[in-house]
Amino acid sequence: MRASVGSGFAARTPFVDEIEATGLGALRPLHGLHAERAVTASLDAKCADHGWDVNASVFTSEIRDPLEGQSAPGQKLELVNAPGPRRAPGAEALIRYVTGPLQLIASWSYLDVTEGITPGARQCAPLVPRHGELAGIIENEKRGRIGLELGYTGRQALTEDPYRSISEPYFGLNALGEIRFRGLSIFLNAINLTNVRQTPFEPLIRPTPGPGGNPITDVWAPLAGRTFNLGIRAEM
Repeated sequence: MRASVGSGFAARTPFVDEIEATGLGALRPLHGLHAERAVTASLDAKCADHGWDVNASVFTSEIRDPLEGQSAPGQKLELVNAPGPRRAPGAEALIRYVTGPLQLIASWSYLDVTEGITPGARQCAPLVPRHGELAGIIENEKRGRIGLELGYTGRQALTEDPYRSISEPYFGLNALGEIRFRGLSIFLNAINLTNVRQTPFEPLIRPTPGPGGNPITDVWAPLAGRTFNLGIRAEM
């Protein structure tokens, strides 16, 4: 078992999500900002026996004076310190089982991230899902490997979205395969086999520009559908 506590600060910078989406041209000059200060704590436990490897963690963090972008006149953005701290308590579990060429991995995480909107009032932080994941891999060092990864992304709070305030949950399935012939390897990766995309749920283009003149909504699901990568690797 291991317990840890940490604290630190970050100087003010313009690199927040809202600015990354629109570019620095939409940002008004910085003024009157305080440094962000964070405190984190975690408790981790691990157990390994007879092919099993189990890891569990509980954690929490609090960021005081977090920076956020807000709309300003002239389709501009202004950086301000939020009126309340951002808190992120959660838990995570990772289980791995190995027997012969088979390797199974399952992970689960829970996050309850909130932010202050007014003194004494809080809301769910945007674009932070609750999700779990299951994966399995069969591998032979001489002949190759094959694996499947199934992931689940839960609902996410959305802000400044003209179409919805809560995103839709979705499953994602990825597969990988590799065949080895002496010094030659042929591999195929298949990404997003469930073909989940954000655009069937809602348009990506806003009816009117958003904060900072941003023409698109926040991205909360994949934008590309099924993707396949085929390659050959030779070892001399």
